[in-house]
Amino acid sequence: MTELSKTNIMEEIVSIIKKLFETDITCIGKGYENEKLLGIKIRLNASQLVYVLLECERLFKIKIPQEDIVKGSFNTVNNIADIIYKQLKINQKPAI
Repeated sequence: MTELSKTNIMEEIVSIIKKLFETDITCIGKGYENEKLLGIKIRLNASQLVYVLLECERLFKIKIPQEDIVKGSFNTVNNIADIIYKQLKINQKPAI
């Protein structure tokens, strides 16, 4: 996969949610990227969040670290994009 910016990653996450659940979370307006996906505004449920996780792993060819899930970091578009960006950077490092 070619190098992606965080903005590109966020757009892909929004696209995943729209494709899976026919929900355009950008219609919330400014700041949508920091709204909790399980929160009152976006209203995904836990099983839907699992589908988002699996689709992100498939699309970006990464593994989301379990500690990011347990810590509750996999909760907003912005945070998910940070996790993915970090994993993509780790995967780019040459093996020694």
